[in-house]
Amino acid sequence: MTEPKPSAFTVFGSLPPEIQLTIWEVALPCPRDVPEAILVFVNFDLSRPRAILSCIDGLKDLSSEIDVVSPDNWSKDDHKYIYRRSRGFSTKEDVFSLFHTCRKSRAVAGKIYSLDIESNEEWNTELWNPATDTLYLPGLAYLRSHKSFIKWLAEKRERPHPGLQSLVNLALTLNPLFMLTTQLIPDFDNVDDVHPAGFFNSWLRNFPALQMLDLYIDPLGLGERRRGCLVPFKPLDIPMMKLYNLRPSRVENNIALLVEKCLPQGREVPFIEVFVLCLDRRTSPEHRDDPT
Repeated sequence: MTEPKPSAFTVFGSLPPEIQLTIWEVALPCPRDVPEAILVFVNFDLSRPRAILSCIDGLKDLSSEIDVVSPDNWSKDDHKYIYRRSRGFSTKEDVFSLFHTCRKSRAVAGKIYSLDIESNEEWNTELWNPATDTLYLPGLAYLRSHKSFIKWLAEKRERPHPGLQSLVNLALTLNPLFMLTTQLIPDFDNVDDVHPAGFFNSWLRNFPALQMLDLYIDPLGLGERRRGCLVPFKPLDIPMMKLYNLRPSRVENNIALLVEKCLPQGREVPFIEVFVLCLDRRTSPEHRDDPT
């Protein structure tokens, strides 16, 4: 007859603090493995992603978005998400539990994750420094749902997220989905047709200190790599297929006009640029794709 398994690791409290911290670090899910996590790459470093965990209803169950999409239209990200679902994955509740277990587990989780809730605590600059760091927000961890991601960006808040309210440099992915959602196409030529209560009017309120908005094209999917650093590269000002054959300068100018319409009087328009993402080979000595 086998003995029943213990319900708790009773000697955990007597372990050296260094070992306790190591155990909590191992228990903490990687942001890439939490489908609802909003990924944050600080200064384009892919090796240590951070994440924001949202509490809005639109991100509670992403499976419904998969169910209504035809498999013929699934992207590589969708397939990876479904594959992960079939094998089991972490949820944001797993991370929430570490925030509430004890002081040490909360400290470990707080170095990687930020909860999208109001807080009276000072901002933890171990996550990122809003005044000096560039935050690249590509979307959700597995299903790059721009519908859910943009809903989060535009969510009304009494106060902005503490790590975003003083953010100076923001980077977003520029792709056809982004352009459609922001109503920049198909009527891209006529900015006046965009409703003033559109996308930019909603989400710019959540970034009151924003001075630079960079929009990135990632034609090779380099943001999916597990290691290395991305490098912004200024493209030639020629028609680009990824931008509906528009020139980068035209995209920049039209978005700047749209943003200017939506900003409150007296606020300056952030400096807007379009870049292509490249890989810094110095951070990837193997010169091959990383496994995902």
